[in-house]
Amino acid sequence: MATCQPAIDPFVDIYLINLASRPDRRAFMEAQFNRLGLTAKYIRATSPADLSAEQLQRYCNPARGEWLEPGALCCSLSHLETMRHIVNASAEYALVLEDDVVLSERLPAVLSAIEDSRPPFDILRVETVIQSQRMLPSSAGTLVGVEILRTFSWPGGSAGYIISRAAAKTVIDSGELQHKAADQALLDPYEPLARRLSLRQCNPGLVVQTDRLKSAEVPDMGSDITHGSRDDAERPYFWRRLPFVVVRWVRRDIIVGAQKAWFQYVRGAKKQFIPFLP
Repeated sequence: MATCQPAIDPFVDIYLINLASRPDRRAFMEAQFNRLGLTAKYIRATSPADLSAEQLQRYCNPARGEWLEPGALCCSLSHLETMRHIVNASAEYALVLEDDVVLSERLPAVLSAIEDSRPPFDILRVETVIQSQRMLPSSAGTLVGVEILRTFSWPGGSAGYIISRAAAKTVIDSGELQHKAADQALLDPYEPLARRLSLRQCNPGLVVQTDRLKSAEVPDMGSDITHGSRDDAERPYFWRRLPFVVVRWVRRDIIVGAQKAWFQYVRGAKKQFIPFLP
């Protein structure tokens, strides 16, 4: 893996997931790293051409109850490969980034503050999609003026998060990233894996995907994950999938719905807008 310079304290490593076919994205990220004085290790992202027939049949088969589109599987496998590098490194924490994001000027200070304070989290989502999330009103702490909050929402997106080395080992051992989209498995507080981890959200966000900003000053890097119609793909297997669909509905709309109501009305979780801090 290549690195860009200069270096930061190795207590927090930085990993950038980048497709070999997108040198433009790598250059875009390198310019930001250089400006902020950060060092990144590059992970070659998995592409659909890398998937074997066995993987496609096992994980991307719409006849199965739970399945991923090839692009989503590639994204999850890229994050899984990053977890392996994290576990084999010496740093206690790692910042994992996808290659189409804008970084806040405050990011280096937050990374340094993590070493100084060693806050008790397994995953800290530093990304924002610039919308509201349900949070506990009391802060779990601050890092150089950035709130660290417990989240009860899943806004989607796995473009920027900090994870401990121990949590990366838990992710690998769970096997969840082969079966679910990376953002769902890692960052949905109602999923089995995320429930085992101490999951937090920073407010304001320090990372945002370029398409969320809609700014003339920031290029829209486009998406490399193409999606077809899941309904069309699943339609021929309607009766085979029906039991799974019923179970999923019960879990999503009844069980998780009741959990959300508990956190809202009993624990006091409230929606908070998560802006991006330039």
